[in-house]
Amino acid sequence: IISMTGNTDMLIENFKNIIKYQTDLLLIQCKKNRIQIIGKNLKLEQYNKEEVKINGIILEIKFL
Repeated sequence: IISMTGNTDMLIENFKNIIKYQTDLLLIQCKKNRIQIIGKNLKLEQYNKEEVKINGIILEIKFL
């Protein structure tokens, strides 16, 4: 489940793990695919085994 508020906040639920975390790139493994988030000043605002909340300027989202 992916929820967004504008282009600055994103909540991803039921993910497996975070593969790559940089301030301009985030790669998240889900059950069936990966989500690539490209942006500026990306931060993990909340992170636990069930959900991750991302804050920053989100420019692009790709499903790989």
